[in-house]
Amino acid sequence: MTGTERLSGAPGPQTASSGVDVQAWLSLALRVIWSAGVALAAGTHGLLTGRLVGLMAGWIVLSLAASLLTLSRRTGPWAGAAIDLASGLAFIGETGLGSSPLWWTPLIAGTTAGLAYGFVGGLSFAGIGALAWMLWILLAGASGQPDLLMVGQRVTGLSLGALVVGGLTQIVHARLSDPGGLPIRRERRVRVSADTRALLRIAGQLNDSLSGAELPELVLDLGMQVLAEGASEQDRFAGALLLAQGSGLRVVAGHGLSITDLDRVLQGESGALAAALSGGEPSLSRLPTDDPELGQLASLHPFPLVLCIPLRNPEQIVGALLCAHTDRAFFTPARIELLQTLGVQATTALRNARLVRDLELERDRITETEEEARKKLARDLHDGPTQTIAAIAMRLNYARRLIERDPTSAGAEIHKLEDIARQTTREIRHMLFTLRPLVLESKGLLPALAQLAAKVAETHGQQVILEADPASDRGLNPRAQAVAFFIAEEAINNARKHAEAEHVWVRVRRGEGERFILEVEDDGVGFNVGSVDAHYEQRGSLGIVNMRERAELIRAALRLESAEGKGTHITLEVPLDGALQQEPPRPESG
Repeated sequence: MTGTERLSGAPGPQTASSGVDVQAWLSLALRVIWSAGVALAAGTHGLLTGRLVGLMAGWIVLSLAASLLTLSRRTGPWAGAAIDLASGLAFIGETGLGSSPLWWTPLIAGTTAGLAYGFVGGLSFAGIGALAWMLWILLAGASGQPDLLMVGQRVTGLSLGALVVGGLTQIVHARLSDPGGLPIRRERRVRVSADTRALLRIAGQLNDSLSGAELPELVLDLGMQVLAEGASEQDRFAGALLLAQGSGLRVVAGHGLSITDLDRVLQGESGALAAALSGGEPSLSRLPTDDPELGQLASLHPFPLVLCIPLRNPEQIVGALLCAHTDRAFFTPARIELLQTLGVQATTALRNARLVRDLELERDRITETEEEARKKLARDLHDGPTQTIAAIAMRLNYARRLIERDPTSAGAEIHKLEDIARQTTREIRHMLFTLRPLVLESKGLLPALAQLAAKVAETHGQQVILEADPASDRGLNPRAQAVAFFIAEEAINNARKHAEAEHVWVRVRRGEGERFILEVEDDGVGFNVGSVDAHYEQRGSLGIVNMRERAELIRAALRLESAEGKGTHITLEVPLDGALQQEPPRPESG
């Protein structure tokens, strides 16, 4: 892919083990050089005896063994330094103690210890050697053998030498630990601390903002703060936040972008953007003008580098963060890692904000559904039982007067009152059935629809014809069954009340691709669907809106077909089995 570089992560700092390896081999090489100096000093004074050569050979062998043990992590560098110290004292004892020309050999241990442990280590081992040598000389001096003044001068010189060796080995130790030296080490510690504070600030601000309105601007602002840190006055940078919308990614916020680039939709199917989204790792475009998608954002053309940070989780693509800078060396591994961490935090925050928004919408939808149910119940009570009960009260008063004047006519009136009361009872029972159809909970959808058809015919005289394939509702979960029953009941009521239909057909069957299909069709007067949808806010009933919203709750498709004079046909298609519980990964709409 031309001009696109996928970044799989920044390389880490030099490991501690590599530093130990270098120190071990360098210490062994220095011992060889020191051994040559010991042999030269002893030979010059005619003290290179066989025993001294044997001590030197033993020292080299033991030092080699200590180095190998250090390399295999079985012991620390202190073992080699201890061997150096013991060997140096042995050299002094073999070549005359106070008159020995090898009085400086404790510095060997100081050097090797300093390479491993720095100034304090080098000074400590050299100092221990000096004290041990002085104690040895003093014990020997008690018998009147050496010149104590000479010993004091040499111990003083050895102490000063230990200070020099300690300082030099501190510098070498720092270089081995960090090839950049002490200033870089201090800067790295400060940098890590600054990055840690930045991450804590980013996490805190994102967690405090659960509102989806200002969150995109906050994410982009935090990204721009990372780009601004360490940039010079001559540097220019820009950024954009893209969020998934439908099948593409829409630019929802920008820094340094023109108005024409805002709200632009990219598909994320090619170039650096596609590489970042597909791999889940940052992708660097070194030729944004030639990138098939980034090239659509004219504001990014002046920048030689554009970094794409994916905002995604294993299930969904949330969006992407684009960062552009004029300095080709600006996107160091440390900055990329910080921006990538921002991307992870932003993905979580955006997901949480969406969940909060969905919960709020669901709460509002439930509230509206309950309110509509109460309004529907109030309308049904007002139009049905309330009117008939009022009529019963008036006719009872009329019948009471008839009993006194015309008992025969009064008997006929009482029979009419009895019919009205029975009809009212049937209407109330029908309302209770539709509010909570127990047969739906105990026996399933098909028996509930059959009982609904019978009750509508019994209560209202509306002919409802049920055509259902046996076991066509198998695999339909209880929630989806309740929604299908509600939609069928609402469609039948609409046909009875508004369509003046003579017949209503309810058909239940299985469709292709393991789909449950419910159809409600009537031969009523029909209506103009577009006109009704356009003026729903002026109507007292929201039946069609409720049907559509309930279908969305179970991820079902609802189709409404009608025309004036041609009846109405409502179709509900529900996916069965696992399709109801989970959906495939897809871009998350903003």
